[in-house]
Parts: sequence; structure tokens; C-alpha cells
Amino acid sequence: MSDLVVREHGRGTQVIITLHGGPAAAGDIAPLARELGKHWRVLEPYQRGSSSQPLSVATHVEDLDDLIEQRTRGSRPILVGHSWGAMLALAYAAGHPGRAAGLVLIGCGTFSVVARQEFERRLDAKLTPGDRADIARLERDEPDANRRLAMLGRLMTRVYGYDVEEISVDVDVLDAQAHEQTWADMVRLQRDGVYPAAFAAIDAPVLMLHGDVDPHPGRLIAEDLRSYIPHLEYLEFPKCGHSPWLERQSRGAFFTALEAWVGARTRKACHMMSERLEYRPVTAATLDDFHRLVQDDHVRRYLMDGELLPREWSEKRVRDSTALFERCGVGLWLAHQRESGDVMGFCGFLDIPSMHPQPQLVYAMFERCTGQGYATEMARASIAEARRHSGFSTIVASVDEANVASVRVLEKLGFRRASRHPGAFGDALLFVLEASCLDQPIDRSR
Repeated sequence: MSDLVVREHGRGTQVIITLHGGPAAAGDIAPLARELGKHWRVLEPYQRGSSSQPLSVATHVEDLDDLIEQRTRGSRPILVGHSWGAMLALAYAAGHPGRAAGLVLIGCGTFSVVARQEFERRLDAKLTPGDRADIARLERDEPDANRRLAMLGRLMTRVYGYDVEEISVDVDVLDAQAHEQTWADMVRLQRDGVYPAAFAAIDAPVLMLHGDVDPHPGRLIAEDLRSYIPHLEYLEFPKCGHSPWLERQSRGAFFTALEAWVGARTRKACHMMSERLEYRPVTAATLDDFHRLVQDDHVRRYLMDGELLPREWSEKRVRDSTALFERCGVGLWLAHQRESGDVMGFCGFLDIPSMHPQPQLVYAMFERCTGQGYATEMARASIAEARRHSGFSTIVASVDEANVASVRVLEKLGFRRASRHPGAFGDALLFVLEASCLDQPIDRSR
């Protein structure tokens, strides 16, 4: 595989390998690879092109195994495949059990005659007269098969989508012969009963992410796969087509779910307990509880400068928290009362680079929970967890000076005032807890 192009994005110990669709649609997954590269080390291989030797699924599987052997430094990568790339990820994991830490299947292709027929029916219903005219024009006016395939791919990205943003692809010419040979071999393997039966050997966690308007029938495909991969998880996004990272209305939810799942399999976000509270990491599954807190009048009065923030803001914070857990071992937790299980508030750490380069301690709760010492308990639990990880020799927090209760909590914990700057409600104060104070008991005399 030494002659293959492999783009690399980001840094880190956990490796993610993105597998493009097509087959032969090299570069189509680049925007997703770049986004994931903000949090992990991502390898984006361009799959083998045509040559004097016919291509097969086995060829691509062997290339992928060589890549993993040579470029992952002995670690088990997570494979993130789109469309045909999702099918390749399954084929690899079936042939090499134990080599992948997890599989993410985005807009996965079909594995049964029934699913394929449903795909064709849905696609026919989506094609407008204008689409059909554009396809006919391409077939008539573009004699170069490679260029024609690239132009058709751009057209079908829109047809397969719901509300797709305009993104220029990195490759203008695709390999039509590689596409035809690879796909013909996948069809043969399905016809001969090799796939999906071979997928019973897959022991890695598998997540399937699918748009509800993708002509590929997600639920039917998941049903076919679950016959052999019973542990497969399926998540479907509304108002979303075949390439969720390009969808204006669903990309936030898509990245929240994807990054939370990958983060949970790279560096585990821990649960915590304190005297009266249990702390569970904020995830895509608990987004509704977190967003309810974000929109609460008492919470947003100071922490959000009084703004009523949209759900997209909360989705981004969940993604940021997932990335922070992966990078530093801490993030945001929902605080639940241990006896009742009720959500009381949230606490932990957030990146706020405009205030300080180090992740900052945050805590907030519903107004009905105030005045009972919960803020101090939440803050102290967060600090104790941060101490278990490198990079937290000091703890920083910022708070509006007018927020007297939070100022009192920080001072009770031993924080000192380090600086002040203009805020939404007068001055905002930056507090620092030095390493020498981290082991001292809480001052309860204030």
C-alpha cells in the first residue's frame, strides 16, 4: 500500500481511519476527516485505483490491513466508513477480528435484494425531471468516464441529501474502472452468500448513523446486519440525507452523536459520586436534560450572560465536552440527586479560550436546588477528578462579581482572585486555586 495517498489530520494516540465512499470517490469524506482531526489523529486513505490487475474487495481489505500495520503504532483504530466505505469497514472487521476498536457506518450500503429494491424505489421517487435531464446531459456530453463519474457524484450528493451545503470536493476526476470493478465484486460476494453472513465474526462495537431521507433504507439495512451483528447500534437523524456532515439542519446532532460515541471508546468519561450527588457525563443521549438546564432562567442569568441559547449551542458544548474528556480526562457532568435520581444541575470543565487557555471549572443548578450546599459539593467533586489527571496543577474559574453566591463558593474552596475584566454584569473575576490549596479542607467558616 506504499503507493497509496494517505492524508493525515490532527494528533493524538487514538487513531481514526476514514473510508470514503464510491467506490473510488476519493476525497469525498475529507470535510468529515478534517473535523474529526480537531480531536483525534485521523488517517484518510485514498483507496487503490485501477491497474492491469482487476480490483476486488479483498484488495481493499488487504490495503487497509497494511495501513493499520504500518501507521497506527500498534493501536487499534476506529474505522469510520461512508456508504461503500462502511461496507469496506465491515468486510475488514469480519476478516480481521480484534484489529479494530470500533466501526462507525455512515449511510451504509445495502446487503439484501429487498433493501436494494427499496433503495431503487426511493431514489426514483427523489429524482426530479431536472435531475433526470442533468443525468442524461452528462451521459451525452461528457465522453470521459472518470470526469463523468465525478460530476455525477456531485449531482447525486445533492439528490441523496435534504438540505446540503455547498462544499467543493478535493478530487475532480474519479476512477470509473476502479468503481465498476470494486462494486461488481461486492455484488458477487453478496450473491454468493459471503456477505453479510461473514459479519458474524465481528466482535467490535458497531454504530450505524443514517439520515431519514437517505434513499438507502437505513432501518432495512440495520435489520439485515443485526441478523449477524446483534450488538449493532442504530441512530437515525431527521431532515438528513446520505452525507450528514454536509447537512445544514442535522450536522450538529450528527457530530454530537459521532464524537460522543468515539470519545467513549477512546478515553472513558467516568461517573463520580459525592455525599448526596451522582455525576454522569453529558452525552448526546442526555442532551435534552442538559439543554433544559441551559435554558433555565436561573442558570442562564449569569453563566450564559442572560441569553436564551439555541439547542445548537448545547449540542456544541456536548461535543466540546466529549473532546475535552478525550484530551484531558475531564468535561461536563450532569449532577443527579442520589436518592431520587433527579437532575439538579451540571458541573465540570469547559474550554473558554477567550477567558483563559486552561479549561475552566463551571457549575450551575436549578434555582430550587440553591442554598443547600450543592454548588460547593459539585465544584469539589469536579476538582477532585481533575487532580487525577495531568495539566491541573492549578484550577481556574471565572464568575461575574455580581454573582455573590458563586464568589462565596470559590472563596470557600480556597480560590484566590487573580484578575478582573469587563463582563456582562459589571466586572468578571478570574479565580485561581493553587496546587498548594488543592488538598486543604473546605473552609466552612465563611
